Parts: sequence; C-alpha cells; structure tokens
Amino acid sequence: AAARARARGRCPPPPRDMAYAERPLFGGAIVAKLPAGFKDVSDFRHVPDHQEVWADADSDQSVVIEVLERQDAVADADIARYLFDDLAAANE
Repeated sequence: AAARARARGRCPPPPRDMAYAERPLFGGAIVAKLPAGFKDVSDFRHVPDHQEVWADADSDQSVVIEVLERQDAVADADIARYLFDDLAAANE
C-alpha cells in the first residue's frame, strides 16, 4: 500500500504507533503535535521568521508551517489557489 501511495505522489499515513510530541511554534504562540523524532531546522540553518520548519533526517520528511498575510481583496473561496499560485511564482 505504501509503494502504491508513493507511486501516486502521495505519502502513506504515519504508523499508528508513531510517537508525537508537543512543539512550541512561533515563540510559543502556537503549539502543534509533531512526530517526536523531528528536529527544529532553525537550530542548524536560517529559517525566515514567518516559517517553522521541522524535519527528520532519517525519513527525509519535513513539516513547514507558514504564517501568511490576509488578502482582503481575495474571496475566501479563492484564497488557497491565490496563495499556491503566489508561492509557485516566487519559486520560479
């Protein structure tokens, strides 16, 4: 099942017995449960202030949490596409 999920470009779900730990994000303003083995990437490389990046070197997986600015000119129904397109354009 995991191989089929990867072949379709999707990651398999985490193992049911995976340990999680609460991690403070953005100076403790938010708390999230992340896999216990994930490390704070800002401990060893620069991460912009509007991002939190956690990674596991053994599995080559990462979680990126980004604070975005509200776009009053964009309808709520269209905001996901707007932000995705904006990110894609910034990475060209």
